[in-house]
Amino acid sequence: MECEKESAEISRPLADFHPNVWGDQFLTYCPPDEVILRKMEQEAEQLKEIVRKEILVVDKDPKERLVFLDSIHRLGVAYHFENEIEDTYQEFHKKMYDDSSFEDDLYYVSLRFRLLRHNMVSMFHVISHHLHHHDIVLA
Repeated sequence: MECEKESAEISRPLADFHPNVWGDQFLTYCPPDEVILRKMEQEAEQLKEIVRKEILVVDKDPKERLVFLDSIHRLGVAYHFENEIEDTYQEFHKKMYDDSSFEDDLYYVSLRFRLLRHNMVSMFHVISHHLHHHDIVLA
């Protein structure tokens, strides 16, 4: 048995898209002037200080603190607050076995475990980078 090949052309429907809603906005972008840029930088610094103070609030519910830290990580801005987050993780690690208030809350337990594990991995990378750099200097 032989297979016959059809030589018919493939017909595909055409899409009739409307013009781009963004227009040429990105092509004509003009960066802010220095005054506006300085104002934006000052506002960013003020917001960072607010977040930094919020991280260090110790009388806050532990679950709220972990959710807040998780949000900071997910937003990708945790690198601004490495020292404060490290201190907070150290507190959580010290109190890990004393805090039984949420031991039946699977979300809290898993969040605490994931964030503490993430912190340990980050510390491992810093230590290994330091040791690798130290080995190179000694070589």
